[in-house]
Amino acid sequence: MNYPNVAVIGAGQIGSRHLQALALMDRPLSIWVVDPSLHSLQSAEQSMDLFKDAIYAYDVQYLTSITELPHELDAVIVATNSQIRRAIIEQLLNEKKVKYFILEKVLFQNLQDYGEIEELLRVKRVSAWVNCPMRLMSFFQQLKIKLDQAQQVDYRVSGTHLGIGSNAIHHLDLLAYLTNCYRFSLNGDDLSDNVIESKRPGFIEFTGTLKGVSAKARISITSYETGESPMHIHISSENMHCMIRPTERKAWIADADFNWAIKELNYTSKLQSQLTHHVVRQLLDTGSCELTTYTKSSELHLPLIETLLEKYQSITSDEVTTCPVT
Repeated sequence: MNYPNVAVIGAGQIGSRHLQALALMDRPLSIWVVDPSLHSLQSAEQSMDLFKDAIYAYDVQYLTSITELPHELDAVIVATNSQIRRAIIEQLLNEKKVKYFILEKVLFQNLQDYGEIEELLRVKRVSAWVNCPMRLMSFFQQLKIKLDQAQQVDYRVSGTHLGIGSNAIHHLDLLAYLTNCYRFSLNGDDLSDNVIESKRPGFIEFTGTLKGVSAKARISITSYETGESPMHIHISSENMHCMIRPTERKAWIADADFNWAIKELNYTSKLQSQLTHHVVRQLLDTGSCELTTYTKSSELHLPLIETLLEKYQSITSDEVTTCPVT
């Protein structure tokens, strides 16, 4: 029997988490893992040993080249860094027949890539989604219901080393989901002039404050360069206030319907290894999923990359055309 072919491109930390989740699927799969690093492949294989007793049998092949993949792929998860993601997508679309893509963020470092890859996906008739999974959390799905009639939503997040370059897209995506508004104007004037090295070699990070507005919302993302401030998320409207402390797994909500009485709630966020199989199942069963479509995510990525690139150019005094975040 031929099982669905699901490929994971990139066997690093995030790729391994996707792979672990696929072992939890409700049906057999043929899983293909591609990474040029034998060490990464070996580490991914070792991580899968934890799931040897999965309910459904699955077959995993570890490869060093995309060329070795089967011609027809039902779903491909591209978990590489942003620097090579465009080339990976182009190679897959030129050499293979792909039904669905799940793409990691940040999508690309170059503004031009967004439109050109979107056109290529259109020509090849391939659907793609971007992995910003906060919208998959039941907590935020319930919060979206509470914000349904909100005229204006304020979203503020702060903490030490939040990674604005890497993680701002998660917060923009969540706010877009909560408000059904994807067009943001961003301002990087309050970002620090001190660009720091990312924990991922070869990439950079930004500290300071990134601000933005849409027709329905305001957002402020502050990353402190020093100290040990844990992440705090504050989401408010004219009828509700919500404070989230992810490290404490706690949230507090007060709303007008209950006379602004403060209610403490448990806040849990699932790991990637607990999510990917749900998304792949949705794709195989319905041809769609709850993640953000490529087109909608591009709307959020473009002003973000443009703003960060402008800041980076002002710091380096160079006419750089790529923003090295991932």
